[in-house]
Amino acid sequence: MTMSVSRTTMWLTGAGLVLAGLAIVVNVVVVSLKAHHADRSQRQSGQNNHQYGDGNVVNNGIADGQTFGQLVQEKLRADAERLSRQYAHVDPPSDRPAPYLLAGTPHGVWVRSTPTIDGRHVGAVPDGGTVWADCQLTTDFDPNIADRTGPVWLRIRWPSNRPNDNWGSSQPSDRYRGWMYAGLPIPAGHNGKLPTCA
Repeated sequence: MTMSVSRTTMWLTGAGLVLAGLAIVVNVVVVSLKAHHADRSQRQSGQNNHQYGDGNVVNNGIADGQTFGQLVQEKLRADAERLSRQYAHVDPPSDRPAPYLLAGTPHGVWVRSTPTIDGRHVGAVPDGGTVWADCQLTTDFDPNIADRTGPVWLRIRWPSNRPNDNWGSSQPSDRYRGWMYAGLPIPAGHNGKLPTCA
């Protein structure tokens, strides 16, 4: 009596082996990322540094949105706001745009052509993104009357002035200006006291 194996059984066995191999690869990647994250979380103390709850250290007057973003990347918005308050004594830079971090904005934030109700979308910034603002303006358009911000808008650097719904990123050197509601971005390494837009 001879045994025969159906094609379906062979295919299922092969698929099972492939899935087992993928599970091993994923496990190795996860372990590597955890080790990398543990190495990254080591911070050193030094002069003019402040430590916060989990042992990380931040410099006085850190005006670098990317560094600030890395410090709060895995934290909730409340934690980002708490970290931001550590810079209440640091004014934004006067000679260049100031960084702001978007945290706790799972759907991103629109950038508008004007800070008024008739402004058009000229792009959007995803959660975790950094925008660079040079001034703020109070208008009569408040898109979120439930918060305490009021109708305050940040003028940010933006790569486009054409209406669109695309994700983008703000850079200090961007050619155009866009507007973002001030109730969502968090000052990154400064107190957020921008001058009024002229």
